[in-house]
Amino acid sequence: MSLLHLPCELLIHIFEYTSGGDKVNLNITCRRFNEILKDKKMTRKIDFAGCYTANISHIMCYLKPKIVNENIKELDLTSCYWLKSVDIQKCALKLPNLEAFHVADTSLTTGDLMKVLCSCCKIKQLSWSWNPVFPVRRSSLPSISSISSPSSLEFLFLYIKTGLISDRDRSEIGAWLSMCIDLRELWIILPEQESDSISHSWYSYSLELQFRYLHTLVVSSFNYPSTRGYLTGLYSVIMEGCRSCPKNWQCFWTSGEFPSRWPCITDGFNDKTATLMLSWKDARSILDNCYELQHLSLITSDLDVTEYFYQKDYESLKKLCWKSRRIPVDWNLLWNSSRNLEELNIATCVKKVEKMHRKDNLRKLALPSCIILDGCSQSNQQTSRSNSAMEVIIETCPDIEEFELLPCLHCSSHVCQQPRVWQESSFVLFAKWQNLRRFKLEKLDFIRSGSFFTQIFKSCEKLESISLKNLGLSGHCNYLYELCRALKFCKNLRDFRIEQAAISSADRLFRALQTCPLIQRVCVISINRSNLSSESLLAEFVSGAPKLVFLYVFLDTLTEAECRRIKNEIFGRITKNVNPALHVTVLGETSPHGIHHDITKVPGIHYFQMVKDVSRIGTQVGNGNWYLSSD
Repeated sequence: MSLLHLPCELLIHIFEYTSGGDKVNLNITCRRFNEILKDKKMTRKIDFAGCYTANISHIMCYLKPKIVNENIKELDLTSCYWLKSVDIQKCALKLPNLEAFHVADTSLTTGDLMKVLCSCCKIKQLSWSWNPVFPVRRSSLPSISSISSPSSLEFLFLYIKTGLISDRDRSEIGAWLSMCIDLRELWIILPEQESDSISHSWYSYSLELQFRYLHTLVVSSFNYPSTRGYLTGLYSVIMEGCRSCPKNWQCFWTSGEFPSRWPCITDGFNDKTATLMLSWKDARSILDNCYELQHLSLITSDLDVTEYFYQKDYESLKKLCWKSRRIPVDWNLLWNSSRNLEELNIATCVKKVEKMHRKDNLRKLALPSCIILDGCSQSNQQTSRSNSAMEVIIETCPDIEEFELLPCLHCSSHVCQQPRVWQESSFVLFAKWQNLRRFKLEKLDFIRSGSFFTQIFKSCEKLESISLKNLGLSGHCNYLYELCRALKFCKNLRDFRIEQAAISSADRLFRALQTCPLIQRVCVISINRSNLSSESLLAEFVSGAPKLVFLYVFLDTLTEAECRRIKNEIFGRITKNVNPALHVTVLGETSPHGIHHDITKVPGIHYFQMVKDVSRIGTQVGNGNWYLSSD
């Protein structure tokens, strides 16, 4: 029986699980689907999160008079950064019974958010971006204390999208948190900060918080050294608000190594704890109480928790992220004690890689480069041993979809006296992963010609994302020719990122990317003799890539005037009506913020996944759309 023969009630129920973009496509599929989607009396959720093809007309079509707006409980516009703030406000004001309002990584201003909260008093879940670049006129807006919504919030996600946390920002955020006394989940995400002035203490504001029902706490930053004062102060204030009430932590994720003198509720961790990030010296006592962990991130220096994997079988564990600068991981022990892993991210030395049982559930894998670079005096022995280790991993993990080969934290902190020789042609072993969708290589100095790219890209037809960072010897990009030749086989490629010195001819790279018909996001970062032969090249590339939504280019040879002319030519050819989500950033040597630009101008979804290029293995908590810091 085909989908068209199902009753309307069942189809309506199925369509409720599709995103807004999928509904737009279903709407033009056939007449029956069109009639069902027009009659939206059963609609409970409007979801356009990350749908790059959606514009305001697509969203407003769900808010026409024929729809019973009172039935709609959730509006999700996460990362719809191209929508205007006033349009988002108009959409929300049409939904009087709205309970979940997700607008993080959008242009919604604080003023428009206040108006929505005043009108929609039933909101219990809120995610939004703190955008201090938009001034708030206090005389024309209601104060936070006059709004009833914050006190009834159960879920709060705050993306602090600013490069500088000012005293005013701190007081405003503190006022919000002091109102949210019924919170169950609190998420705070911070990108890189630009100033050490944020290190002022939170205690100077005499902020008193009280979270009676909090069971999920996520505080994540991707540049911990410069946010040390801010994070530790914020963490301390939040934990002080939790001390007076008994807790049953379901998720606890705080980036950075907080000193033991800061409050930590160890008795709140038990068999209900599903997600946990440990970076404290008293982690042993916490692990003893957690029997049903599903997601564990270990950031340790002196703490060896290998014995816990030896003593216990973590049958429920599905995601594991392990980082240590001193203590290696016993592969056999880890493999036998965590049998149901789906994501594994190891950033320290791995020992005892031997053939074992298959892991058919494992889909995402990140390994340290030293796993294929064991020191050896003879190159033929080196190749044999490294090939053996990789063959074991590939045979025991046949269904890998995402793979990252990253620098080892332990090896980077110790000077290795033994030579490291490896034949890059052995990378063709990765071509056996025919389900591979994402491929990332970082800081592998033994790569020269890149001859393996063609065979991998040709065999892995499902490949959607490629990330290459600082491969080969410093100052040389000898593999560019083979890379460009191989890109023609990537017919499903969506994301491409390269950060490499001395890309002598960026023209060849962009022309090769034009052969990828589905390309959506491109990030090229290069210094030292990297140039474009023509300013119109990028405009030609953008006009020839109809699905492109993000282009980030940093070439140190470009002047500020050249960057402006390139952007003007691009948007002169492409109108926002044709591609509303298109975001272009072109930077050169004289750019005021350098490579990282101004984070307030880069959409969060692109900043973390493309510019910052955070690890996406073992760093996604629950069903969230954000990848968190694991440092």
